[in-house]
Amino acid sequence: MSLHFLRNMSEINLQKLEKLWNHATKNANVHEASTAALMFTKMIAKHKLKVHLYSGQSPATEQQIKEAIDKAYIQGQMETKEQYKRILEHQRSEIYNEGYRDGMSNSYTKADIDRAYQKGYYAGQKEGSIEKAIPSDINQSSGNNLVTNSGTASTLFIHNGTTSTTSSTIRIGL
Repeated sequence: MSLHFLRNMSEINLQKLEKLWNHATKNANVHEASTAALMFTKMIAKHKLKVHLYSGQSPATEQQIKEAIDKAYIQGQMETKEQYKRILEHQRSEIYNEGYRDGMSNSYTKADIDRAYQKGYYAGQKEGSIEKAIPSDINQSSGNNLVTNSGTASTLFIHNGTTSTTSSTIRIGL
């Protein structure tokens, strides 16, 4: 097991802490080991240190973590940029292909469609605008009757209120 201190200390204090740690953990004499452990904890408290115990490879430093984050961020930016380029190229290719197909089939061009739209637009302006009805002036007809069978009906008849013999039928799941 190894030690990692999260605070800059003088080299002397760091060496002293490491010696106390080793003495506390590797001493055959229980009394000496417990005395070293007590001194170790008091020194940590006195200097307000944070101690991380680990086995194997030491944990990453703040600088290493920052570098890894920066590297991942730049890589993400580059991948996003490349993906965006692929999407734009695909869209450009689709537009080209659509134009090519239209050209091969001798169909309408965008200019043809725009001219037809403008012609209709100006004709509509020339005729005048359509006035909307005031909502309070709109009344719903009360002539529509709903007829249902009171049994286990699976058919719904809707009469439109006229004397016509035709009606709408809606079948509801059998």
